[in-house]
Amino acid sequence: MHRTLTIPDIVQLIFAEFRTTGSIPDDIHPPDLAALASLARTCTMFRDPALDLLWKYQDTTQNLIGCFPADLISETQHEQLIVANQESDAESDPSDAEDVEAEMGDIMSRNFNPFKFSVKTLHLLRPITNEDWTRPLLYSHRVKTLNLLRVGGLGAASAPVFFQICSSVPEEHVFPNLEECQISPTPIAQCIQFLISPRIRRIALYFTSVQGLDIVPTLAERCPLLTQATILVSNVSAVDSVSAFVRNLVRIKDLHVQNLDERAFEHLRHLPTLTALHLEDPVVPAEALVPIDQITSSSHSYSSLRFLHFGSTTVERVTAFINTIVNCPLEQLYIEDPDESVSTTADASRRLYSSLAARCTPSSLQEIKVGPGFRADTDLIADPVTGPTLRHLFCFQNLRAVYIDQPFGFDLTDVDIIDLASSWPRLELLSLSGTAHVPSRVTLHGLSVFARYCPALRCLQMSFDASIIPASNPSESRPTQTTLARIGVAHSAIRAPAAVAGFISKIFPNASVATWLDVEVEAEHMEYHIRWSEVNRLLWEFSRGRRFVMTFVCVIIITLCAE
Repeated sequence: MHRTLTIPDIVQLIFAEFRTTGSIPDDIHPPDLAALASLARTCTMFRDPALDLLWKYQDTTQNLIGCFPADLISETQHEQLIVANQESDAESDPSDAEDVEAEMGDIMSRNFNPFKFSVKTLHLLRPITNEDWTRPLLYSHRVKTLNLLRVGGLGAASAPVFFQICSSVPEEHVFPNLEECQISPTPIAQCIQFLISPRIRRIALYFTSVQGLDIVPTLAERCPLLTQATILVSNVSAVDSVSAFVRNLVRIKDLHVQNLDERAFEHLRHLPTLTALHLEDPVVPAEALVPIDQITSSSHSYSSLRFLHFGSTTVERVTAFINTIVNCPLEQLYIEDPDESVSTTADASRRLYSSLAARCTPSSLQEIKVGPGFRADTDLIADPVTGPTLRHLFCFQNLRAVYIDQPFGFDLTDVDIIDLASSWPRLELLSLSGTAHVPSRVTLHGLSVFARYCPALRCLQMSFDASIIPASNPSESRPTQTTLARIGVAHSAIRAPAAVAGFISKIFPNASVATWLDVEVEAEHMEYHIRWSEVNRLLWEFSRGRRFVMTFVCVIIITLCAE
């Protein structure tokens, strides 16, 4: 036996083999529960390690409830209806067959897809004693991760009984060693205080109402080791509760909330541990903005922030938040699933990019994603984004991925593309797309500059004009880039598929072309789609021919060497 390994270490290694293969964490694919249960019954040496792994992850309260004496709790079960994609209350509990039939008829008329799941209702048969907790506590101490997000389980009628059970625990917490939990509080909102523990490092609570919100302001004191927290509430009145929670955080590294008040934002600005921040729809108070003339090389806010993510919001609100940042070493900026009711104009984009350039460390930013979701309003006419607007981002020379979905499109030239490619030499992914079909002024010559300046580029998506093939210059060697694998051409103009395929194949020999059609497409764009499909076919033929030649040459060389 290796001298650094003890018997318990070896046992743990044996049990590790019962986990599912691959790198997927246990909370997605738990270990082989049947095998672990058998091991726990085999011998004393195996019992505790097997039970530890068996109870480490729990996604239901039923296992714990099943440990109580049979004469304490009884259960009844009924089916409950849930309607997918319904914006109102997702769950319904029809009291009789007529209600079910009426609701089903309403559902089918709107093409929703209902399904049923089983819900259990608990009934307490007698008062709970400390002796009743002997067996449950034997196992609850082993729980490290609790995930109560899935549909089903306890119904609303069980909430009072479950509260009585949790509040009767002889110890301070039901799961005293819990380190991670994800809970959608309804219908157990009043029980959260008993379920969480001071050992928790990661917590996620998803509230569909204000019920249970009273615990949120005290979470930081109850869980002093928190490093990752998600608190999402569908009610806008929760800002005060969530802000009070945030103001007491001292170790947090990753935070996901919807909105905060001024004092909470101020606390986060000076928190040295915060590295990732997710905001759904922040309304930044004017008092929190830092004027540009007050920024110095020694001033900082969000000094450790690396990842910044925005959901359902507008570019204007994102810009307002960026204006509270000072010399931030931001690496990733994602603006996803934005508010579709507000269109993003070129001027709004210019203000956002300008603020980023002024507020973030130029050498740190590596990824920018804006959209999809900002969709052009058909009644609104606005200018596309031009080269001068994008130039605000050219200072970030370590960018590896740029994805910008601009509703009114882009109006760029070959000169703009040359400056872009030379400014972002580490680029691996570039996508400049939009809803509006703006005729592109970028030619195939502009496309070719990526081969010269961006050797790591793997995926390119943008519109360009492939109507004219650049004349070849014998005195000038044309660069070749073998990394690019995909070119998304959108609605790029094209006349001669064979000539275009030959041009692209010489510069990007491993690239393929991706083209697609909108639901409503003009006849001209349909013709472009057909021609680009032919280009893609020819590129595949060229690639196959090169592979054949390389294989033939290798065979000849091997044969000659053998002789």
